[in-house]
Formats: sequence, structure tokens, C-alpha cells
Amino acid sequence: MIADLLMKVAKQGQPQDDEYRPRPSGWGRCIRASVYHALGYPPAPWSGRFVILLEDSSFGEDLTIDWINRTAYKVHSQQLRVEIGETAGGAPIGGSIDGIIEDILGGEILFDHKAINSYAFERIEGSLEAGVWDETVVKYVHQGVAYLKGIGRLSDINRFMLLCKNKNTSAYLEILGKYDHEKDDFIVLHALSTRISEKSDEGIIGQIDGAKEMILPGVFKSFMDYFNHVEEYVGRKELPQRPYSMDSWQCGYCRWQGECWKEYEKEVEAMVEGAEMPEEIEKEAEEYRALTNTAKMCEDRKKELKSILLNVLTAENIKKCKSSKTGISVSLSVRSRDSLDADLIPAAIREKATKTSTWQQIDVRRGKK
Repeated sequence: MIADLLMKVAKQGQPQDDEYRPRPSGWGRCIRASVYHALGYPPAPWSGRFVILLEDSSFGEDLTIDWINRTAYKVHSQQLRVEIGETAGGAPIGGSIDGIIEDILGGEILFDHKAINSYAFERIEGSLEAGVWDETVVKYVHQGVAYLKGIGRLSDINRFMLLCKNKNTSAYLEILGKYDHEKDDFIVLHALSTRISEKSDEGIIGQIDGAKEMILPGVFKSFMDYFNHVEEYVGRKELPQRPYSMDSWQCGYCRWQGECWKEYEKEVEAMVEGAEMPEEIEKEAEEYRALTNTAKMCEDRKKELKSILLNVLTAENIKKCKSSKTGISVSLSVRSRDSLDADLIPAAIREKATKTSTWQQIDVRRGKK
């Protein structure tokens, strides 16, 4: 009653769709989506759930800033407009910062707040512990460095803090680094997580040692290259190759997904048949074939084992049992699921209710050499 109404109201309150312009928050987006946007292709409307998600993130940022201001640190310059530079074609690049954190000695740090889910939070934690750059952090660092470049026209701030809040648990993940303007490198100074801190028996601050002195080179150059590439494609009225597969989450959230994939079947039909396999995928093709065969063998064996287990449990009148030697338990239950009998649905309704799903199928077979 209320839940579905909220989604409908949210969907009616669509954020205004702006014309394409290069800005930090757009860096790292699928370049094909950016080209669609720049060429003026209309995007699909946001879902009601996503509109609510955007507002939740905004409220979360305000709440975090309020908590910071209750400490010895203070936040100023919220949503300050920063001009960063121009693309090769002369398009201005600019955006608004989340704020600047000032300590009691007057030291300042540019900061950016991100609300992420538990899966992303723990994935980033793990990558930092291993000293490896997560692609999401790379994206956020590029945005932060771009803002540092813009801020550099107004001050000498060279430190950037990425503050991620776990939307599920309210834990915080902090990555603090400095930008070397001459080398165009971003160097991590420290990273810590309150989730790790709260789990610690010693009550330490949750320092992530693997992240210390991680270096991301050529950040601003990479930032500018992205938007220059978009301009080049737009100038040629050409679409870049799709960087993601049809079933990727990136495509699932993209507002140009329908436009992007609508002619894909025709594209595949027009591709070359009978070509010599590129050497760089020979090993992968062989492994894919082997895994496919192994998976089938595993499924066949699972069916055999299921039959054996069912027969013994039924014969012994056992619903659940456990091995005292291995600790493995086996249980028997009955489950059901509902399905529709298509033959009982009028043809006109069935046709309207039918939805076609499309996917990319890869088949690998062993043939004659």
C-alpha cells in the first residue's frame, strides 16, 4: 500500500536531466554511455528506487558533516564550485566539492563523501589490505585529484580524504592521501576502517597497513584523457566498443542500456565466421571448454548422489542425520514453488505479459584441427 506508492511518487520526481558536460563525477563512467549522452540520445527515466537512493545519499552526507562538526575538526566550503580546466576541444570542466575539513591548527584537507553498500565496503577493505587499487577507489581518487587541481588555483591544499559510509552498518572507511602535482601521482598516507576497529579486541583504530604508500600514477592526465576521448568520438559521430558484457551490473544500471544493445543481434550476424582464432584467447577457450565439461560432469554426479542419499534416508526412515566423524549433516525436506500454466492464460494477455530476455552466449567445442 505505502511501499509501492513511494516508488511511484519518487519516479514522478525525476531529477532534471542536464545536457552533457565534462565534470569530475562523470569520470570513469562507461565511455559509450558518455558518448550517447554527449550526442544527445535521450536516457531512460530513473527508477523510483534510484531516485530515493540519490536522496538517501545526500542526507547521509549532511549527517556525516554534522558529526564531523561536533569534533575538533570543522567542515567549510560545502558545495563550492571549482573550475578545473578545459578539454582539448575547449569545453570547460568544473564541479562542486563536498567540502574542506580544517583541523585546530588550520591544516586543510579536501574531502569527498561516498555512501556505499556492505559488499563494496568490504571489497574495498580487502583490496586496501592487499595493497591493490580497487576500481571504485580509482574512480573516486581521479575525481578528488581533479578537484585538488581546481582548488590549487585558490589555495595550496594537496591532501584528499575519501570518506566512505557503509549504508548497511554506518561503518566508515577513510582513505587519506596527498597529490604530487609535479609527478601527477596520488600517494596514500593511511587508510582505516571503523568496522575493523570495532571488531578489534585491542581497541586499535583499524589501520589498514597494506594501503600505506600505495601510489596511483598519472592521475590527472588519465582524467583529462577520458573526456578528450569522449570529444573525439563525438566529433566523429562514432560509438566506442562496449566495455562491459550485456549481463554486467554496469549495463543493468545504465540509462542508455536499451539504446546500446537494441541492434546487437544484427551486429553479431554481420560478424566474420570461419576466422582463425586469435592466439591471445586460445588458452582461455580451452579452459572454458574444460570447465563447461567439468560443470556438466559435476551436475550429473550430483544427480546420482542425490538419488543414493534419498534412497538410504527413505529406507532408514531418517529426516536428518549427522556424522560424528566428519561433522557433515544430511537432511530431507519438501519444497515447492508457484508457476503459471501458460495454457490457462488467454492468448492476448499471455502475449502482452511475455518478456524477451537476451544474453550473450559463448559456445566452445573441440573440433578437427
